[in-house]
Amino acid sequence: MISIAPLTLLVALVAQPVEAQVGVNIHFTGAPQRDLDLIQEAGFGWVRMDLAWQAVERVAGEYQFEAYDQLVAGLAERGIRALFILDYSNSLYEPDQSVRSAEGRAAFARFAAAAAARYRGRGVCWEIWNEPNLDQFWHPQPAERDYLALVSEVVPAIRAADPQAKILAPATSRFPWPFLDFLCAGGLLGQIDQLSVHPYRAGAPETATADYQRLRELIRKYTPAGSAPLPIVSGEWGYSNWHQGKPFPRERQAAYLARQFLNNIAAGVQLSIWYDWCDDGPDPHNTEHNFGAVTQDRAPKPAFRAMKTLSRMIGKMVFERRLDTPDGDHALLFRDPSPGKQVLVVWTEDRAHTVRLAVPGIDKTVAIVGMTGTQTETETSAGTLELELQPAPSYVELPAGVPVQGVSGDCPVVRPTTQ
Repeated sequence: MISIAPLTLLVALVAQPVEAQVGVNIHFTGAPQRDLDLIQEAGFGWVRMDLAWQAVERVAGEYQFEAYDQLVAGLAERGIRALFILDYSNSLYEPDQSVRSAEGRAAFARFAAAAAARYRGRGVCWEIWNEPNLDQFWHPQPAERDYLALVSEVVPAIRAADPQAKILAPATSRFPWPFLDFLCAGGLLGQIDQLSVHPYRAGAPETATADYQRLRELIRKYTPAGSAPLPIVSGEWGYSNWHQGKPFPRERQAAYLARQFLNNIAAGVQLSIWYDWCDDGPDPHNTEHNFGAVTQDRAPKPAFRAMKTLSRMIGKMVFERRLDTPDGDHALLFRDPSPGKQVLVVWTEDRAHTVRLAVPGIDKTVAIVGMTGTQTETETSAGTLELELQPAPSYVELPAGVPVQGVSGDCPVVRPTTQ
């Protein structure tokens, strides 16, 4: 048996339950009962949705929020919070899919203030625009200076309407470092409450950890002395079942949903939004049609069941620490805030293999719950528990008070010695 280094906490966090750190992107307003009930059943604590300027202000100076009123009320009934994206242009003021004129900025700020005033005290958070670094969303071409000018006019308007409002930006697609550096150098960090990015990638969720570290260094670089660095939010990120011209298995999508949330929590990301709630179309060969946790007709996919299991097992718990493991293996410890139980979540980025976990004082059967809720049991022997790590996370239920850390501060997770 090879001993491994002591437990380490990657990032110190204000303890909050897992359910308050996970959400899902939707594409509807109103209060469709089936969708909202399923989202609640899955365990998402947030939804993210466009609050589109063009849809709300169809006549200059008149705002139609009724469909959003219904959505906010339906979410509140189920204990779910809204992250609204104040986004996109309005043909009343701008010719393109962007806001570049003084008149447009002033009008957008009035719209944002009206929204903030309407939902003041309702737990709604605000994200300014969506992926302004892409010409698809900021036409004819992205312009950091124009986006920063918009933020600088919108933020004071929101705060005047609701001094307690929480504001996120810049909601970039991936990590466009020159774009982010320009915004941070230009004073973005002093205006907003959380910095949001969309960490899309072809690789596994764990590959985002290095990007978060680099982003944190960028934030520290431009944070004034004496001020706390802004938290990071993963505002949109998912995996489609059709990727780069090939099928992406639903089981892998499910594993990546759970691993994305778990890895983000361990990396100190304050909130993570999965994209998407529902498949956007029926074509199995269309990437945009296959991001959902449920199908277009709302049939649960494995990703839904993975989320439901994650919520059931650790939704009320708080993240305590990451166990130091061999490269590619992961073990995260979660505890119930009140005495009761603790759960160790384990998985590997590699092929399935067996490891041994030291659990001094335990000599009993331990329950292990798989990614989609199947349960098995395994026996401990002499304070050692053998676990099979798979790419799909598993949840190991441990009794309260079990010294997972151990007297020395070590909790070794090791590969078995090869013969």
